[in-house]
Amino acid sequence: MSIATLVNPGRTFKPAALRAVKDYALAKPWRGDNEQRQEKARTVLAGLAAAYDIVPPLVEFRDIPDGCINGGAYVPETDTILLGSSPSVLSTLYAFGLARYGTPRRAMGFAINAFRKAFPASFARLDLTGAYARRMSDDEIAIRNGETLPPVTNNPGDVDPDSDPDSDDTTSPENGEL
Repeated sequence: MSIATLVNPGRTFKPAALRAVKDYALAKPWRGDNEQRQEKARTVLAGLAAAYDIVPPLVEFRDIPDGCINGGAYVPETDTILLGSSPSVLSTLYAFGLARYGTPRRAMGFAINAFRKAFPASFARLDLTGAYARRMSDDEIAIRNGETLPPVTNNPGDVDPDSDPDSDDTTSPENGEL
């Protein structure tokens, strides 16, 4: 499944839910230390629960091992949302979607469309062709938009010491230092 298939420009949200997500955007949830980011996530989750008239799920933050996707999860047996210690916006919205809708597809549909409405500039930077949304680099966006990238050139001061016989580099293998 491609995330792009879940984007629905006509999708509507309860006004209070959209307000909660837009307030989350205004709070700049990607800024601050982990505690500040977690508090912002708790605030949007409480706002969404109120908007949909459900009991707010418990929220736990955990360290995610390096190399793992920092996705959200929901444990229905304990009515608990699990997020990484530094939660991403989409993971937070996805975890709420799991609590509200119960299935990964519906949860991601909620998350990606709420993200599109409240974070339009960030949404425009996403690559949605795979199973996960991924932020694209400026070069990837330019290519997607049909722009031609300038050739890569080295700055005049960027010389590889191994290829420059006049280099003053004293940490070369020939000097026995590394």
